[in-house]
Amino acid sequence: MTSFDSSWKPNQALHRKSVRDVGRQLGSQGGAGFGELIVPPDAARRVLSMITLGYLLFCLGCLIALAGDIGFLVIARRSGPACFWSCMLLPPVSLIFFILNLKATWKPVGISLVGLVMAGLGCQIAGMDFFEWTN
Repeated sequence: MTSFDSSWKPNQALHRKSVRDVGRQLGSQGGAGFGELIVPPDAARRVLSMITLGYLLFCLGCLIALAGDIGFLVIARRSGPACFWSCMLLPPVSLIFFILNLKATWKPVGISLVGLVMAGLGCQIAGMDFFEWTN
């Protein structure tokens, strides 16, 4: 069994110090204090430029993906109005149409996939969280 020292009392001076004082004390010892944030001077500019680059890449990727989808629907329209409307409204039919007409549809589908990859990279660079669930 261990015995507790009943003569120990908390340091009253430590309780009187504010967080800022503790932060200054830790900051003077070479570490980052509670009240201090060590940030390089040009960090905000770099962060804003990366966010801007990410949003531009996202928008450009969405436009390229849209162009690929429109190209796919143009090819479906050439096959007939039934193919066009079924590809437009039913995604499984689009996949079947792509597989059956691979020779004609691989370019627009490839363009659309490149656009989606660009949009995804833009999301990652800009720090967008589409799938963050909040309660």
